[in-house]
Amino acid sequence: MKSITDESTKTIWYYSESGFPSYMAISSYREKSPSYEHCIASKETWEKLTKNQKQYGLGNPKNNIGKQ
Repeated sequence: MKSITDESTKTIWYYSESGFPSYMAISSYREKSPSYEHCIASKETWEKLTKNQKQYGLGNPKNNIGKQ
């Protein structure tokens, strides 16, 4: 499972192509980082996050990524 951490918004985004079995691990990640919001990204959102991260840097307002 892939993840990106946005320190400015205290959000951790997760993406897995395999889906359900992998996402069951998020509960253990939540216990390790309870002060962060944990979000599952759709394929489209993940592509936007990674594209914009390379272009502007994660957390930059130019990314224009809304939570889905």
